[in-house]
Amino acid sequence: MSRRKLQPIHAAANGIPPVIRALRREVALNIDGTVYNICFDYNVLCELETLLGTEQIRDIYKQMGEGKLPPLAYTRACLFACLKHAGAPYTLEEVGSFMHYASLAAINQALKAAQRASLADDSEEEENPTIAAAAQ
Repeated sequence: MSRRKLQPIHAAANGIPPVIRALRREVALNIDGTVYNICFDYNVLCELETLLGTEQIRDIYKQMGEGKLPPLAYTRACLFACLKHAGAPYTLEEVGSFMHYASLAAINQALKAAQRASLADDSEEEENPTIAAAAQ
């Protein structure tokens, strides 16, 4: 598989005006030196429903509420959907190919931070760490 040259995402990327981007709660995820600003907006959630189905998403969230780890397919789908809507050129299979034990902790940390940020109200302090996940 040949690697594509990735470009950083700029403020007006994906047609989102800078003023709207400022309202989005994003988390920076560094993959191979390229930073993608990921978030859990409605587009990402709809993408997850398309990939996994509404019933499966409901079951997964119920399991996660009980403290269980989500299935690997959910983690891959979340990362794919977030990266897709951040402008990354990866396919679902490519995202799965760079998910390995060495990067999984960083990927899960970024996804959890993005999910928490999407649920935070305006009175909460926001943190936006850049989380590195090396795609090998």
